[in-house]
Amino acid sequence: MIMFPSTLTGLYHFRYSETQVFTPYVGGGGGFFVFTELRDDNLAPKFGGAGVAVALAGLNIMVDGVEAAASRELEDAYGISHVAFNIELTQFVGLNPNYDFTSSVVNFGFNLEF
Repeated sequence: MIMFPSTLTGLYHFRYSETQVFTPYVGGGGGFFVFTELRDDNLAPKFGGAGVAVALAGLNIMVDGVEAAASRELEDAYGISHVAFNIELTQFVGLNPNYDFTSSVVNFGFNLEF
């Protein structure tokens, strides 16, 4: 099976100062998962799609204060004003009873603010 998950979400960051170390955020949206099933019995491939609703919550942990000189250099050279480590929980809710893509995903990564 090959799947192309596409989603569009909006986010709200609870950030109220430039020196805030922990910034929680929430978001929501929707999407459409397109998929194909490649068969090994010489029958034609099957195609399908299903809509999903998306809800997410996360936390950015600013790492700007770890090395102030490096942070200033990133902003001067590349326009990156903040660097944060983030953790996020995303919940997908399948909207098609025939193809249920309901699932939870935990993401880790870096967030760069320009």
